[in-house]
Amino acid sequence: MNKNDSEYIAGLLNRELGYEILWDGDLKDADLIFVNTCFVREKVKNKIYSIIGKI
Repeated sequence: MNKNDSEYIAGLLNRELGYEILWDGDLKDADLIFVNTCFVREKVKNKIYSIIGKI
């Protein structure tokens, strides 16, 4: 589900706002970082916070 949602949002960002979508690139060069996740489990939540903390 999240993959489809992310692809949909990426399409909107590209079409409507002109963002070039890079699925794997250097985060320090990004103008926008979009993280789409859910917090079903505590372990996943902690992993996402860790990823965001590295940005």
